[in-house]
Amino acid sequence: MDFNQNMEVVPSSLQTIPLGQSGTSGNAEPNGLEFDATGRYLYFTHRPNATYPNVLDIWDVQSASIVTPTLPSSIQNFEKSYIERYNQDLYLASSNSIGRIPNASNLGSGFNPAYA
Repeated sequence: MDFNQNMEVVPSSLQTIPLGQSGTSGNAEPNGLEFDATGRYLYFTHRPNATYPNVLDIWDVQSASIVTPTLPSSIQNFEKSYIERYNQDLYLASSNSIGRIPNASNLGSGFNPAYA
């Protein structure tokens, strides 16, 4: 959401991400989230469910839709990870490694789960 000069929500800017309902496909229960450097993409880690089977998904603020990245199977280790941005890169931590998404504004930049 965007705010005006009075710190009031601009109604047309409000976006929500439907994460599923308990009892149907199960709630995705987000853990970590971080915007890329441009503010266009919101990366979030979560418990997988029928709607979002990956543990990492990306919300495209411009199109108000989920972007499904190609991820290695090792991404499963990062389900409960927080996400931190440093310059253009995003970092995630699992119990035994740190993952890096280089240049997170470029969705084809990949994921390196063994960066440590």
